[in-house]
Formats: sequence, C-alpha cells, structure tokens
Amino acid sequence: MPSLETDFAVNRLLETLPAGQLRRMLAGCETIELALGEVLCRPGERLRHVYFPTRSFISLLMPVDASDSLEVGLVGSEGMLGIPLVLGVDKSPVTAVVQGAGAALRMEADYFCAELERSEALLTAMEDVYDALVVVDYPDALTSGLRRTLDALRAVLERTRGDVTTTVLQARLQRALLEGGLS
Repeated sequence: MPSLETDFAVNRLLETLPAGQLRRMLAGCETIELALGEVLCRPGERLRHVYFPTRSFISLLMPVDASDSLEVGLVGSEGMLGIPLVLGVDKSPVTAVVQGAGAALRMEADYFCAELERSEALLTAMEDVYDALVVVDYPDALTSGLRRTLDALRAVLERTRGDVTTTVLQARLQRALLEGGLS
C-alpha cells in the first residue's frame, strides 16, 4: 500500500478525499513506474485499471483516421486515467500513452467502481472532473467538430504546402521557358 507521506502526496485528486476514504483508496492502489511511450489502453479495450499519476503524465489520443490521432487531453498529478468508469462505461474511448515517465498509483477498475458506489466524496470529486471536461469540450459540441476539422485541414495544408509551392514554381519556370524569357 502506498504511504500517505510520499507516493500519494502529489496526486491532487486523491488529496481532496476525506481521511477514511483516502485510506480505502490507497489500500487498493499499488505504486508503479510508468515508462515513456508505454500504452496503457487503446480505444474499445476494457479498462482494467485506473491510474493516478504522481510523478508522471499520460497523453490521451483520439483516433482521427486509420493512421492519425489527435491529442485530446493530458492527465497529470491533478487527475486520473479512467474517467469513463465514473459514467458506467468500461471501455476506453482513447489511446493512453505515457508522455512523462515516472511514478503513478494503479488500482483495479473493479475496486475503483466499488469505492465509487461506496463514497459520496469520491463520487463528488469525479463529477467535478467530469464537469470540467464537459465545459472544456462544450464549444466543440456546439460547432459539430469544427475545431477538429480545422486541425485536420491545417495538417493537410502543412503537409502539402511544399508540393503546392513546387508546382507553382514549376509552372512559372515552364511559362518563362516557353515565352523565351530565360536564355
């Protein structure tokens, strides 16, 4: 079990819990080291664990198409990976990749769900996190994915900018050669 003084002290989400709930939560956690680039879950996979980063951070990537993804979130010592469980969803909507190696607390998803049903304080903390996420994503919901579409278009423009420039220069050069402008 992680100690109150060291491992847990830097996960601010857990810090919000009353002492009794905190002890129960820590009893279900193990301290682990997350490696850079480690994939913790993929879209559609069952969430087997929740993670409370302490000295690490996790990038949340949403698939855009078969080969590209878009970073939609970053979880550090202020939160946890596994929010869908709060809503009763046991499958991951994202790929979670460790972007900052370091310590985290890991808990079995079933244990977390049992504690969620048991504790009003934990449920309130999770609802606060969910509310914050909804507020952040609310403008995107109003614009029907306009931001993501613009991001995708920008990516296409950046990838094709060189091709367009080369084509324009080739056309000018060809015109100049045909008109006898270059000798």
